[in-house]
Amino acid sequence: MEMSVIKVGHVSLNVTDLNAAEKFYTEVLGLTVSARRDGEVYLRTAEDQDHHNIVLKASDSAGLDHVGLKVNSPDDLEELETLVLRTGTQVWRVSDREEVGQGEGVRFVVPSGQTFEVFYHIDNLGYEVGMENPDPVTFFVGAKAARLDHLLISAADAEDNQKFFTEILDFGASEVLRDPEGKIIASWMYCTTTMHDVAMSPGPEGGLHHVALWLDSRADVVRAVNWMKKNKVRTFDYGITRHGISGATTIYFHDPAGNRLELFTGPYVTPGVPGRVKEITWTLDQFPRGVFYYERELDMKFFEDLT
Repeated sequence: MEMSVIKVGHVSLNVTDLNAAEKFYTEVLGLTVSARRDGEVYLRTAEDQDHHNIVLKASDSAGLDHVGLKVNSPDDLEELETLVLRTGTQVWRVSDREEVGQGEGVRFVVPSGQTFEVFYHIDNLGYEVGMENPDPVTFFVGAKAARLDHLLISAADAEDNQKFFTEILDFGASEVLRDPEGKIIASWMYCTTTMHDVAMSPGPEGGLHHVALWLDSRADVVRAVNWMKKNKVRTFDYGITRHGISGATTIYFHDPAGNRLELFTGPYVTPGVPGRVKEITWTLDQFPRGVFYYERELDMKFFEDLT
């Protein structure tokens, strides 16, 4: 099938204090509330017209609730449902408006244990700057998070997981990490023109490593760090630094519930069509340089800290 997944539409995160999380995502990161419902807050980034990109769900523990993939047409829902069912994976329908602002969808669990859904319709709210004679600049609040970029999940068998994403969801792989025997143990996969929309690294089933929000420039990353320091965000992991994989500028930190987030800018682009990008291969001895290009050192506990 032609690539039907056109972007990662939203990520739904479990948080332990909904009010604290909403305050953090709006006042510190600069997202806007689209809707509230019992136990849920729907947020969107400034440079996306869709109703929501991040959903916060009240829970006893932090972690990933599900990932929403937006598809190109309503027919893609049934086609993807059929393809997923053929793998023996359980599939269930999400009814129209079960998620605020969104039409029906198809939900399933990928081989690495995380819940994904595909959907077509989502309410279009336009840009925050308006849709008629708008100003050319969005006047952001907080860290100036412009849009949802990607997420990194854990996978006990990244090669098997990559196969599902390429053969069923029609993603492409831009970069991979291989062990000495040539087996894929981490993968960076794309469905748009960015170099990765979903990545996977070694770890237990069902884990979330981080969700990344896009900033427009390295200067915006520096500004965001200053803003977060002013707001006493203390749980920084690494950064400001650069990835060898993707070449992007990055900073990692946590939300109040403990979900790791990343502010990210400057990766290379891909054509957005599987097979047109030849995979870049990383070996284990060079992986620290691939993850943190400046430091060239990596404590693997960084990948063990999952929610």
